Amino acid sequence: MVGRRYYAFILLVLLPISRMWTQFGNTNSTAFQQQTSQTEEATPDSISVKYFYLQDITKKFDFSDTILSITTHAYDPSRIRNDEYFNLGNAGSAAFPIIDNKQILLGTNYGYRSYDIYRLSNRGFRYYEVNRPFFDFSFTPVGGQKNFVIKTDFARNFSDGISLSINYDRINQEGFYQSQDVLHTNFGMGIWYHHPNNKRDLFFTFKNEINTETHNGGVTTREAFSDAFANERMSIAVNINSAATRFQHRSYELSHTLRFQDSLYKESGIEIVSDLSLHNGYYKYSDESVSQDVGFYGNFYIDSRGIRNYLGYTKIRTSHIIKGTLIKGLSGNIGFDFTHHSLNQEITTTSKNDFFLKGVLTLPISSAFDVETSGHVGLGSATGEFLLGGKTKIKLPKNIFLDADLSIYRNRHSLLANTLFVNGENIWNNDFARPFGTIIKSKIKFPFLTLAIGFKQSLENKSLYWNESSVPVLYDGVYTSSVLDLEFSFKLWKFNFHNYAAGQLFNNNIYNLPRYYSKNQVYWQSRLFNGNMDLRLGAEGRIIGPHQRINFNPLLSVFYSGVEEEELYPLVDGYLAARIGQFRFFVRFENLGSYINDRIYFQIGDYPQFDRKIRLGIKWQLYD
Repeated sequence: MVGRRYYAFILLVLLPISRMWTQFGNTNSTAFQQQTSQTEEATPDSISVKYFYLQDITKKFDFSDTILSITTHAYDPSRIRNDEYFNLGNAGSAAFPIIDNKQILLGTNYGYRSYDIYRLSNRGFRYYEVNRPFFDFSFTPVGGQKNFVIKTDFARNFSDGISLSINYDRINQEGFYQSQDVLHTNFGMGIWYHHPNNKRDLFFTFKNEINTETHNGGVTTREAFSDAFANERMSIAVNINSAATRFQHRSYELSHTLRFQDSLYKESGIEIVSDLSLHNGYYKYSDESVSQDVGFYGNFYIDSRGIRNYLGYTKIRTSHIIKGTLIKGLSGNIGFDFTHHSLNQEITTTSKNDFFLKGVLTLPISSAFDVETSGHVGLGSATGEFLLGGKTKIKLPKNIFLDADLSIYRNRHSLLANTLFVNGENIWNNDFARPFGTIIKSKIKFPFLTLAIGFKQSLENKSLYWNESSVPVLYDGVYTSSVLDLEFSFKLWKFNFHNYAAGQLFNNNIYNLPRYYSKNQVYWQSRLFNGNMDLRLGAEGRIIGPHQRINFNPLLSVFYSGVEEEELYPLVDGYLAARIGQFRFFVRFENLGSYINDRIYFQIGDYPQFDRKIRLGIKWQLYD
């Protein structure tokens, strides 16, 4: 019934395509391309759609382009970026970064971060600035009506400076093996009041995020694919079949900006930004039938009647910042951030109060060179934590740009790594020393060559990783990581080439990451039917270098070290994408390499990657 409703809805929306053909000259949009908007006024008959995030409401992006986006046919958040993620073989499954990417988290960190890339809070809620009602919709099914990705954004203005923005997306993947269901749902609604004289902005944001995954623990043996009935993937034996994770988060957020002068447009002025938010949610893993799963759970196996891990939380946060521009180009801000955490691990309840003083100062050295310094210093439960940073942007001759970034930090490891209860029994109670580290980043961009070269160097002591028994341990010594990446694009006639490659070196590869990774795309693009259709035919290839195996523990939602070696993983997809006015569609032929090589590849543990599939996708924007 659900599938019929979706297809009926799609049919109804496809009816006005003939009208869209006549609108092809209008500006068209894509959710993935982020280019800074211009300050030009939109004419009454034009369509203006811009979006921004609350982190910086002055930085606005155009939600529009005149050609197909490079990622029009991308649908899986783990594969949209260049620095992609490993997953468990199903779209929306638990994910782990392929390229070393240290996230500096200050304050109380709960852990359980395997689904962060699918969360609305992680990527940020989009507020829209529009001059007419706007609706963006995309729908991507594969392998039947129970596997699809859907995304919608809606925005419109009301009277008296009030605007409404809605972000919604869902990943529903039944999968192709036993007990592999994934369901992620994000709903966000934002109400924005903008004072007509630009004296204040008031934002109210509501977010509801639910991440669920049914776990099978991978196949019992990789040799099963040589069995007579292995083509029936649902018949292949898996390790567990009654386990599930549910991560639910809900938040109510209020943000107010008060300007004593029009500091968005004038060169001097002061504004006060105040935030207040309430967050509550929980993480729960449960397996109601574990009597046959002694080997899978190992030392975590406690009771044959079932296994359970639960963490509930309530978080109240307030932040107040004074921002000012003293003279042309010289600006800064100073303020504080306070967060109260109330934590429930069923057997025990605790509370923590994190207080941070923070500030930013931007120094204009010259028209081609500026420096930004920032600092966060913790008090209360966060005493001893800090993050000091410096950024610089240098404009060189021939429009060459050099960005450099330095971070020095001391934070704490996650609550999960320090305290764990399973079925009410205390499994560990650690007091891990806090890590101290530095991260240096730089990137040089050559626009005339469409070339960017980046480098990142990380050094950290007391680094935490999860060993072969999925137990948290600290690395004895200083962990170092060096990442060099290159992004290069060029065009030959109607053929376009986009290339990304990264190499990474470690003094000790405690996270079992590959030494190299590349993503290459080539496509032919042209305009057909008197310029009314943009058509693109292309292929995308990825190579993940060999590395020591990474395993996944669903009970803890962590990735941990394996022993065996994982071979080089090549992946090739083909696709056709087209645009007609505000309407776009694509056909993606996934895992074309399996027509040549029928081998089953694995990214994580014994979780097989998907077989060749054909995925369809439609996307369009409607106005008024």
